[in-house]
Amino acid sequence: MGANKPIEDIAATLLAATKSALDELVWWVHATMAAKAAKTSWRCESARSIASPVLPAAVDRDLVAYGQVLARETGQGVVDPAKLIAPMLARFMAADRAFAKLRRAVAS
Repeated sequence: MGANKPIEDIAATLLAATKSALDELVWWVHATMAAKAAKTSWRCESARSIASPVLPAAVDRDLVAYGQVLARETGQGVVDPAKLIAPMLARFMAADRAFAKLRRAVAS
């Protein structure tokens, strides 16, 4: 950590690392609670294939913020972050030329 660094630098480093660790912990708590709730509600739907992405805390926070900004910009209600994932991935894959080229090659 650096024995010759000023205490303020050490404190700033520890604070940033602690905040990051706590953010990750909060995210995992929310993810665990959501997974338990989903498991309860999906017990009768075992034949249905359900994709449930596990996102890093920072990505999850950014996705929530993105939904809030989108709501402000469009004047609509806040969008559920989970509903943003599929359209964003679809657009990303549609714009990926290398993926499209490989997909065409596999199809032919």
